Amino acid sequence: MSLPPWSSVMRTPPSPTGRVRGAMPGAEKRRVEGRTIRALMTQVADDSLAAGREAARRHAWRDAYGLLRSADKDGRLGAEDLENLAEAAWWTGHLEEAIALRERAYAAYLEVGETQRAAVLAVMVGIDHANRAAMSVAGGWLARAERLLANEEEG
Repeated sequence: MSLPPWSSVMRTPPSPTGRVRGAMPGAEKRRVEGRTIRALMTQVADDSLAAGREAARRHAWRDAYGLLRSADKDGRLGAEDLENLAEAAWWTGHLEEAIALRERAYAAYLEVGETQRAAVLAVMVGIDHANRAAMSVAGGWLARAERLLANEEEG
């Protein structure tokens, strides 16, 4: 006699609503293949991040944008992933979002002490603002880049 597929997850059959029997409505105790919905959502975010990184590496910007944006739902992407998402946003026509993402990537690089990468992002944000004819804002970003690189060796 083989056991039904739900037997390894629960001792009782699942309810028609998908909740564990006896759970309060809205409780996060729903299970799929023995894993909580929260664990599955984390796995989906991890999968989106890995797939988004691969899409960005291939310059598949539309895919990278969708996947990395999905992975950034909680706003916790690292600097390089934010930079990739910004690039994908730029190439898919989400220019305002691309600028905001580049600003986040700039801050993230500063936070981890990567001043050269932060300076590159500052220049990119400056160019983005110059292209929008916001010259004072562009000048401010270019000045930030210059300050960050003032003590760096040339080359």
